Amino acid sequence: MDILEHNMNDTIICGILNVTPDSFSDGGCWNTTEKAVAHALKLIEDGAKMLDIGGESTRPGAKPVSASEEIKRIIPVIEAIKKKTNIPLSVDTWKSDVALAALHAGADIINDITGFAGDKKMPEVIANTKCQVIIMANAVVFRQDEHSSKNFFLPKCEDYSHFFNEEERLHLCKLDIVQALIQYLKRSIDIAKNAGIDMHNISIDPGFGFGLTTQENIKLFKEISCFQTFHLPLFVGISRKRFVAEILQNAGFETAPHTVDGFKNRDYASAFLGAKLATNGVQILRVHSPYEQRFALTLETCMH
Repeated sequence: MDILEHNMNDTIICGILNVTPDSFSDGGCWNTTEKAVAHALKLIEDGAKMLDIGGESTRPGAKPVSASEEIKRIIPVIEAIKKKTNIPLSVDTWKSDVALAALHAGADIINDITGFAGDKKMPEVIANTKCQVIIMANAVVFRQDEHSSKNFFLPKCEDYSHFFNEEERLHLCKLDIVQALIQYLKRSIDIAKNAGIDMHNISIDPGFGFGLTTQENIKLFKEISCFQTFHLPLFVGISRKRFVAEILQNAGFETAPHTVDGFKNRDYASAFLGAKLATNGVQILRVHSPYEQRFALTLETCMH
């Protein structure tokens, strides 16, 4: 299925499949091929129409892994899932070597959380393979010294000079956060065009949670329609993110990830917010729990 040619009146639920030992909510749960495939099939059963596979955790405090380790984690999983289903597979990586290996193994989409800032070879891989790509605006990349970015995952690369110079970076830091993320995506899209990537193969992600304060995430949520000016499919991931938990905590709800109620409350809240985003132009929702998200979307659709 081409996610960009899908009937966008129907919100696409993208199930998260982390095959890592240290992801923030499910690290180590699906870190064997057998467990990963079983979980993938459950995500599909619960309503996922595509899957996003991650072999490197991007949670705050996460340590980067080598391309070879990431490939070792994800390739057997991609190949095994493709034997069971033809569901579109996205791979969450910023490394061009990992992207190429994943595409050769059967992946359909690359989800670059740096929006081409992390690896200058990534646009060439996308252009040459003619695959689909999700490019994300990442506030951590341009404001590494902000308190909200401290301990956040940051790709280890030589520098970001191919993406922006120091003057441009400082300019982004001075902008309103929503405008800064929009400018970031404009740069990513310019790079895509220059590399020869077909615009019909691009989706954009505004970057909820990455180096943003709770108030900045709330502002981004309220102004999500601003990103429709790109006329590209919007891919959003807010599932179980820290700012969602902080909102619930401040209201007195349990959110501890090691408790049953904590997990349920995060998923209920994520599903509610996801349904609201869908009514404001978001076409693809990246979630840990497709069932709850499908439940919320069904109710939201009936009320309109």
